[in-house]
Amino acid sequence: MSRLMPHYSKAKTAFLCVDLQKGFSERIKSFPNCVFVANRLARMHEILPKHTKYIVTEQYPKGLGRTVADITLPESAHMIEKTRFSCIVPEVEKLLEDVEHVVVFGIEAHVCVMQTVADLLDMNKHVVLPMDGLGSQKQTDFKAAMKLMRSWGPSCELTTSESLLLQMTKDAMDPNFKKIAKLLKDEPPIPL
Repeated sequence: MSRLMPHYSKAKTAFLCVDLQKGFSERIKSFPNCVFVANRLARMHEILPKHTKYIVTEQYPKGLGRTVADITLPESAHMIEKTRFSCIVPEVEKLLEDVEHVVVFGIEAHVCVMQTVADLLDMNKHVVLPMDGLGSQKQTDFKAAMKLMRSWGPSCELTTSESLLLQMTKDAMDPNFKKIAKLLKDEPPIPL
């Protein structure tokens, strides 16, 4: 069994965009990179719509605002409002029934992301965290969350969005490789 993401044709994958909302945009230093990764994975979903789902959650949008307009969401994106910190609310749970791998990105790493990952692991899902698409207001909280989630074992993979896309493609001869490679040409707004 590979420790990496399988080829996109081998298993259904969900991209789960967590709470990238207006109310957080000024408070999280890495927010522009989170938006960059959200857009990169939205384009990946558009290339592979039969093999992926794109799910967006919004934490209490009445108070924190909607998902930022800088993210160009796929037409097929599933928008879910929540008040619970974990994204695993009934609507999301239903969307994940046929999904084996969940790519979780967004904010905040030590709250909604971490609680979501814990619930996904309890559901026996393989979780992938592109670290360039995660953020918290405080660096200490971010580092603690990454350390804790890394300790949760091989079903919780920490990587980058670029590595993730190449893991899912596997081969430069893949029929979708040229389209996917174009997604890797742009650099995130904040150098890592």
